[in-house]
Amino acid sequence: SKMFQARTIKKYYIALIQGKIQAEVSVEVPLITDWENRPRQMVHFELGKQAKTIFQLMKYDAETDQSRVRLEPVTGRSHQLRVHMMHIGHPIMGDKLYHPEPATFYLKRMALHAAYLAFQHPLKMHDIELYSDVEFKEYEHKRNIVNPASKMDGIRKTTTRPAKAKFTGGRSKLGTGLYLT
Repeated sequence: SKMFQARTIKKYYIALIQGKIQAEVSVEVPLITDWENRPRQMVHFELGKQAKTIFQLMKYDAETDQSRVRLEPVTGRSHQLRVHMMHIGHPIMGDKLYHPEPATFYLKRMALHAAYLAFQHPLKMHDIELYSDVEFKEYEHKRNIVNPASKMDGIRKTTTRPAKAKFTGGRSKLGTGLYLT
């Protein structure tokens, strides 16, 4: 909590958004809770708290008119990435709160994925970096292949790659599903 407040944690997300954006841009607009429509947040220039997001185009697919982007929140407001992308006219695909037509997306979830987290261990003082790649099953949609995910005891099993972690010093294993590089 203190590391997030001090902004010593580095993180970024990968998302699929509607439309094409410029190569690298930042959005800096204040956000506030939309009390009449909670849990939604909204841009409010007078009462909102400052929020900044940096985003970078990774790939554009003209066939689906979707961009794969890297989103880096400089501040950490609730729903910040989602509201900022909607504010500039490029909502995150599958976002049921902020995308005007979330059902048009081929996945049954929002295309927003925490891909990177880095911080210094608070006691041992070594650097820890966590990576997790995501494909969003874009290739299956283009081929009209149904997602082969199976259900086990009510938990949906996906076929995404395991997360990877990198750190200096300490143990060689970080936990289930996380691998050190």
